[in-house]
Amino acid sequence: VKQRTGKSLSFYLDQLNKVRKQIITRITKMNQDDRERIVGQEKQKYTIEWILYHLNHHEAQHHGQISILNRLFNENS
Repeated sequence: VKQRTGKSLSFYLDQLNKVRKQIITRITKMNQDDRERIVGQEKQKYTIEWILYHLNHHEAQHHGQISILNRLFNENS
């Protein structure tokens, strides 16, 4: 992924909110069969439910990283 520079915080927050809204819209329309559907390619197949779990887990890790950066920034200012 190419590094981005020169964007405001509000740009990134807007992007995050747009993606979250899209995900929530799609999730609320899914039933159990949809969540259990297997997707992927020959060597990497996952259920939609596993992908949603992974997205939550991944975002939680980034929340932790942001918290650490905030603490470090606040200690040094």
